[in-house]
Amino acid sequence: MKKRMCLVLACVFVLMFAVSACNSNNGSQPAADSPQPAANSPQPAADSPQPAANSPQPAANSPQPAANSPQPAATTPESWDNEKKITITYQSQYTPAHYRGALEQWWIDLVAEKTGGTVIIEPYWSSSLFSAATGFYEVLAGTADATQISPGTATDHFVLEPAVNLFVSAQRLTFKQASLLSEELYNNTPELQAEWEGLIPINWDQSGEGYWISSIIPIRSMADLNGKSIRCTSEYWTDALIKLGASPLRMPSGEVLDSMSKGILHGGVSGLASMTDNSWVEVCNYSTSTKMLSTVGLQRFMRADKYNEMSPRQQEAFMESIDELREEIWRVSKEKEGEVIQYCLDNGVELIEWTDEQYQELYQLFFDLCQEKVEELNAAGYPGTEIYQRVLDLVEKYKNT
Repeated sequence: MKKRMCLVLACVFVLMFAVSACNSNNGSQPAADSPQPAANSPQPAADSPQPAANSPQPAANSPQPAANSPQPAATTPESWDNEKKITITYQSQYTPAHYRGALEQWWIDLVAEKTGGTVIIEPYWSSSLFSAATGFYEVLAGTADATQISPGTATDHFVLEPAVNLFVSAQRLTFKQASLLSEELYNNTPELQAEWEGLIPINWDQSGEGYWISSIIPIRSMADLNGKSIRCTSEYWTDALIKLGASPLRMPSGEVLDSMSKGILHGGVSGLASMTDNSWVEVCNYSTSTKMLSTVGLQRFMRADKYNEMSPRQQEAFMESIDELREEIWRVSKEKEGEVIQYCLDNGVELIEWTDEQYQELYQLFFDLCQEKVEELNAAGYPGTEIYQRVLDLVEKYKNT
């Protein structure tokens, strides 16, 4: 009995020891026969980011903002917030309903867009502020800051400008070629710049792609102009008509249609667009192509002091808008010419072209006028020969543009 009791007590002690040993192994070490992770089990990356001791940190590969993400307006370098507001008053010959007025409205909107609304052009449409004939002096006097007028309207002021108009228009260039040539000529001719002292050029323009003689009678040769009264605003075409025996008349555009309807006026030298824009098609059954470019001249300009109110950044944006306006005018002008030609054909207007020999006679007439103008400028102390030669050199540069 005593032996059995000792055996039981021994078993109890062994069991207690085993339980105690198991409890001591429950802390952190697996039992010897516990399953082990496979050799290829995923392991945390060696360079996995660790949180800072006192705050959670974003992972190293957290998404970052794109390099071109918009920045707040207050800090972006493109902000116009620090630019002063400039208002430019602008006098136009047209209304927004006219395709040229629509081009100017397009440009006005473009200036506002490119300058972030800091330069605003305030237009006065259709000579509502002053007459186109006085535009040069009105802008200098401050009646408006800028304007669009036909070149050389201040005939008592300009000497070189009308001469250059003749030299360029006699060269059988396209509108684009003549515009580029005229701008470069201006930039490299101090005597020409002096005539525009106090003004900044905006762009060189014309009234149409080419000159036509729209008339109530057919003009099938230069001889048919003899004894006819022809409305004309171009100085050099006025000289040419006199040599051809015609009677050139200057009159406001609003009086032309009535004079033609009464037979007082036989026709007019103008861009073909006058047939639609000025309703000449109502009385003119004929229009003769001269195959000569309409007068290309500096038609848009602004006062230098107003231009200088703009910051360099505003000036840069403003001149960018001028470059785009120039391209748009070239495109729309050519498109408009085609539309007007088709309109005339649809309305029974006979579009007349002369023979090559007749056109050569006309070109020779204008070549002679150029020579006379050169001599006139030389006699007045201007470098007429030099300027004319410069035009001829630039013709070679731009004739294939």
